[in-house]
Amino acid sequence: MFYHVSKLLSILCFYLVLVLTCFIYHQGLYGPLILDDIPNLYPLHRYSDGFINLNEAFSALVHSKDHSIAMMSFIGNWLLTGDSIWHLKYTNLMIHILCGTLIYWISGRLLNNRLTIKDANNWYTALWIASL
Repeated sequence: MFYHVSKLLSILCFYLVLVLTCFIYHQGLYGPLILDDIPNLYPLHRYSDGFINLNEAFSALVHSKDHSIAMMSFIGNWLLTGDSIWHLKYTNLMIHILCGTLIYWISGRLLNNRLTIKDANNWYTALWIASL
């Protein structure tokens, strides 16, 4: 019984961390592009202004040396929502929330596999890992 109550509390704590994360990053959704955003999104701006076609923008973004998968999500987002920076940042935040959720779930499952002792503290450890 204690295990189930403690697991439920850890899940509630996880949802609290998700809500807190969204609250903290909410103001950043309305801010300007920073760090490497402008050079990375430059091909999309050139496409939007009509200087290059979509294939050239796609090729420039996908062949970037650092973030090819992220760039493909930017292209899809750009095609669906236009050049709204808010939508790009919102999608990025949701991808990070999804990744944190998956890390929490996988960590909890790995820590509570059949080879280890089922302990409610394992879910708190998973929460800590996902919060990093």
